[in-house]
Amino acid sequence: MLQKYTKQILLIIIQLFATSFIFADEKVEFNAQVNRKDVVVGDPFQLSYVLNQKANDVRLAELEHFEILAGPSISQSRSVQFINGHQTSSFSYTVTYVLRAKTVGKHTIPAATATIDGASYKSNALTINVLPQEEGSKGQNNAQPQAQVANSQQITADNLFLLAQVSKTNVREQEALMLTYKLFYKVDVISIDNVKFPDLKGFTTQEVDVDDSRRNGVEHYNGKNYNTSILKQMVVFPQKSGKLTIEPMKLTAAVRVQVGQQRSFFGIVPVFNEVEKALSSKALTINVQALPNPEPADFCNGVGKLSMTTEIDKLELSANEPVTIKVTLKGTGNLKMIENPVIDFPADFEVYEPTVRQDYRTSGEGMVGSKTIEYLAIPRHPGEFKIPGFSLSYFDLASDSYKQLTCDGFQLTVNKGTGTTSEESVNYSNNQEQVKTIATDIRYINTDNLKLSPRKSLWVGSFSYWLAYLVPLILAVALLIFFRKQARENANVAHVKSKKANKVAVKRLKTADALMKEGKKNEFYDEILKALWGYLCDKLSIPTSALSKENVAQELTSNGVTTEMADEFIALLNACEYERYAPMQNSHDAMSNIYNNSIQMISRLEDTIVRTNK
Repeated sequence: MLQKYTKQILLIIIQLFATSFIFADEKVEFNAQVNRKDVVVGDPFQLSYVLNQKANDVRLAELEHFEILAGPSISQSRSVQFINGHQTSSFSYTVTYVLRAKTVGKHTIPAATATIDGASYKSNALTINVLPQEEGSKGQNNAQPQAQVANSQQITADNLFLLAQVSKTNVREQEALMLTYKLFYKVDVISIDNVKFPDLKGFTTQEVDVDDSRRNGVEHYNGKNYNTSILKQMVVFPQKSGKLTIEPMKLTAAVRVQVGQQRSFFGIVPVFNEVEKALSSKALTINVQALPNPEPADFCNGVGKLSMTTEIDKLELSANEPVTIKVTLKGTGNLKMIENPVIDFPADFEVYEPTVRQDYRTSGEGMVGSKTIEYLAIPRHPGEFKIPGFSLSYFDLASDSYKQLTCDGFQLTVNKGTGTTSEESVNYSNNQEQVKTIATDIRYINTDNLKLSPRKSLWVGSFSYWLAYLVPLILAVALLIFFRKQARENANVAHVKSKKANKVAVKRLKTADALMKEGKKNEFYDEILKALWGYLCDKLSIPTSALSKENVAQELTSNGVTTEMADEFIALLNACEYERYAPMQNSHDAMSNIYNNSIQMISRLEDTIVRTNK
């Protein structure tokens, strides 16, 4: 009996040894993480250190702005998987603390240290945004402000508003300032639409890419904590002096509000609806001060902080050989608007348009980076030549005065070229993509026998000539008929919504599928109910407020849907509401069934209602 299982026992022992070696040789990962990075002073939050190997000792650095309420608590897990004959393994060792912030501001939790097999390792540091408590609050957790409103009248400027913010309101001409449009909300905002950004007259703009890590956050404003979302951020440069106005931005926000209650298996549950709210930011006034007069003659239109370097690729060359001078401007400010410096090449040189390369990023100070201008010239005769120096001036914001950048120029030695007696030369453009022969544009007259052929008939008046007029005319008439038909259909709002009902429902079902995979139960059922009710409202052209479970069967049967299908639709709505508040057992299976049934139901209704309307 023992011999029968000897091979299996040996295999298990080998696998255990292999697993231990895998964990021993694995590179150490030591990561710090928190359950939220925006907290309110006095509120607890969780700090965890996760390692992929067991640590003998994990030590926190001194926490000046935080207090430890609990911990450390230690947990560990290990898993080994075999996939297609390949073994994968993972191990997690987690040390958790509960902290409380003591002071307001952006504070750093320094890196912790851990000891593994005698070696010391450091984690990453974390930055926590600590907000003050809301006025009138007594220590309750308000780091994630979210309020449910009972009706549309409770959506006020106190819990939902749009704000335009600028980094400064007093600037010089061409001085950069950061303009941010931000949504502040303490209600359940579902979506925004009809966004209209103002025309920034008197400004040039450069949009800032806002990454997801800082697009959404929590801010303390006028004594309260709000969820915030950056809608757009840009650096703007005033182009004239005086008082310049930034007009309001406008949008429409869809908010989920409670419209009533209904009885279910679990008792009285709230019923929600979407309400649209028009929002507008306030206009802003920017005081722009003119640059000092008189401006230097070599003023390059630059405002900020600049430096300049110049270089030439060669000081000795042959005639008809190109020479390149590179001018690089580095710094901060309005780099994009800086004019190129003028180099006065000798008259014997053939000079080409300079090429410009810009490498910068946008920040609150404007554009940070460099602008490189390359000048290409070709001397046509040998000799000693002086390329004179040049200068350019810019306005330095730090000293509030003009500064000048200079180049001393270059002494160039041009030797006799090795061309032919006709001085035929070849000019290579800067990117070497185009070759042009110079001094050979006049050729000898051809004295050979010429071959003459009869003149072809004129195209004007031929069949193809008239066809070239007729075909565009026919296409224009066809397009006119088509677009008129489209315009009539689009004018009927109910018809358009009915046509797009299935498309909107499919989009919401895709969102529900993603929520199901993430295990977000409540959000999943909310999205399924939106898809079902929204499809019915759009397809039947009935306002949401006029449709309820009591009259849905009547509306469906009046549009050609069988009584059995209408009953199935109501049963599906009830199942969604039941499963949403049901215990968590087999919740994924229930969500999967609801999801599949919803797809089938909308598909069947689409076939039935469309066929009936036809």
